[in-house]
Amino acid sequence: MSYRDLAAMQDSAAVGLRDRGVRPGDRVALVLRDSPHFIAAFLGAAKIGAILVPLSTLVRPDELDVMLRDCGATLTITDADADLFVDRPAPVVAAPTSADDMCFWQYSSGTTGSPKAVIHLHRRALFPAEGHGRHVARISADDRVYSTAKLFFSYGLNNSMVIPLAAGASVVLDPERFSPEGAWRLIAVERPTVLYSVPTAYGTGALVFRSSTGSDRPRSATSRSRIRPTT
Repeated sequence: MSYRDLAAMQDSAAVGLRDRGVRPGDRVALVLRDSPHFIAAFLGAAKIGAILVPLSTLVRPDELDVMLRDCGATLTITDADADLFVDRPAPVVAAPTSADDMCFWQYSSGTTGSPKAVIHLHRRALFPAEGHGRHVARISADDRVYSTAKLFFSYGLNNSMVIPLAAGASVVLDPERFSPEGAWRLIAVERPTVLYSVPTAYGTGALVFRSSTGSDRPRSATSRSRIRPTT
């Protein structure tokens, strides 16, 4: 998918959300697997001034209900809402938001109690791209980025959307739950140049690039010598 395609899908989602009654300041919950639809829905809702609330696709239904009630979402988008992204050619003018307006909420993991909403403002939304993406990881338009953390996580949202899109890079999205075997297969096929993961994933051995030439080693990825494991 090209950036032009994504921009068109974003505007289609924005028009679709308006047609469903979403207005500036409304919360829109995203319960979507990693895909272009997630990014288009996020950007489309933000473009019309709505407040995004990405929620985990892996939690129990009762846990999801608690967060949905807490955030007071006007609308919840799931993988069943494919019609939201049908082509609507009319361009969308961005809502007049300010730097101190709420951009999106993300819920904490709840390891020390009930999950709590962390509110992110528009002026802070691009900080990961400016701070880490540009000055630390030096992501460029030549990169192809893969994150094992999903988009509904803060880590995954920045790694798979905010940072690479700000740099014009390509993104590899995997809708399936992380597994060592799946990650190896994806790396071998897609050949990412930047890898974002976490110690537990590296610890499985799935993402450790061995000197072995065994058949399970993704030669097409490591032979480029540009994989930069990032934590």
